[in-house]
Amino acid sequence: MLKNQNMSIDEITYMGPFFWSEGPDGRNYLHMRSFFGMVIMTAGILSSFFIIFYYGIKCYRSTKQLLDSASQSASFQALQSQLFYALVFQTLIPVILMHIPASVGFIISFLNISVELSGTICSVTICLYPALDPLPNFFIIKSYRNAICDLMRQIKMKIMCQKDNRVGILASGTGTSDMNSLSSRAYVVQA
Repeated sequence: MLKNQNMSIDEITYMGPFFWSEGPDGRNYLHMRSFFGMVIMTAGILSSFFIIFYYGIKCYRSTKQLLDSASQSASFQALQSQLFYALVFQTLIPVILMHIPASVGFIISFLNISVELSGTICSVTICLYPALDPLPNFFIIKSYRNAICDLMRQIKMKIMCQKDNRVGILASGTGTSDMNSLSSRAYVVQA
């Protein structure tokens, strides 16, 4: 980087695709190596979309056939439905957080438009993906949701109602003795 652009790596925050190089006549020419690289990445993104939609539709049809043909309990059918919706949302998360921002970044770069925000958005959304990916399972599947709610209730109970702690109301420095006034109350947990 130091040789080609006369810059050190400390001065660079984001690197993006380079499709257009300026020729000796001042006109822009398509940089073929970058173009072929983009074609390969575009093929990867499109094949990923195709695989996602193909197997998503196949999964939907199989699940629907299974639920229609079998005489299963209502809880089994509800679980299958919850698992399917969790799968749909887990499929949408990488599409929204990775495929779309990367595709937009490549398209605007190919059109020779410089938008620094697209690189920042892409970096942030890719970092968010691992944290957000398991969330549909936690919120859609009822047994997971109930377990998380129970855990939160237990944590709340431990924080708010420990055996030796007291929760009290103390008057703030308003000079009034009216303990029912909202402006003169402060909640404190004393150990």
